[in-house]
Amino acid sequence: QEQQSNPSDVKSDVQFTFVGTETVTVPASTYTTASKYAVTTNGQTVYYWTASGVPGFIKMQYGSSEGSMVTELNGWG
Repeated sequence: QEQQSNPSDVKSDVQFTFVGTETVTVPASTYTTASKYAVTTNGQTVYYWTASGVPGFIKMQYGSSEGSMVTELNGWG
């Protein structure tokens, strides 16, 4: 089993991809130019949406054969 000495190191099998820009509505607001990213590791993909001026992500979505999860921004500031 491979271990890493620094937890901040990103393993080489992680793929971080910009998917595109789209409109996303979450409880905090509607963002017309949200940036969508896909992060894939170990055959699993998680999608993140970010918006200009918002710290962190506005939405995260994950799904697998074991279930799915969606996290949305309710508000900030």
